[in-house]
Amino acid sequence: MAAWTRRVCQLRDELWNRLRQQVPGVALNGHEQERLPNTLNVRFPSVSGTALLSAAPEIAASTASACHDGQESASAVILAMGIPHVEAIGSVRLTLGRGTTDDDITRAAKALARAWQSISAAR
Repeated sequence: MAAWTRRVCQLRDELWNRLRQQVPGVALNGHEQERLPNTLNVRFPSVSGTALLSAAPEIAASTASACHDGQESASAVILAMGIPHVEAIGSVRLTLGRGTTDDDITRAAKALARAWQSISAAR
């Protein structure tokens, strides 16, 4: 379990680093270190998380918790953290699994950055 935790933390952090390099203004939701090893929750600036994921169909991710009703709204947890609604709506929760590879991280970061750039350019 400890080896898996170290590995998935490294992959999660690599995804975060790649997103920061490719998406100006992307922000982390939550604590830098004290968080689940396999989960990355980020805010993409000036876009809806739902629109972002629609523009990146190869990415299986969520804009809300697993028990969410499917309607686009800002996460109550993200709002309780003091994030303004207009920013919180751009939140996306990315979860890594046992089978996640370095290549998966590279592809995911590229797909999300490309989707963000496409939506941003259309505005």
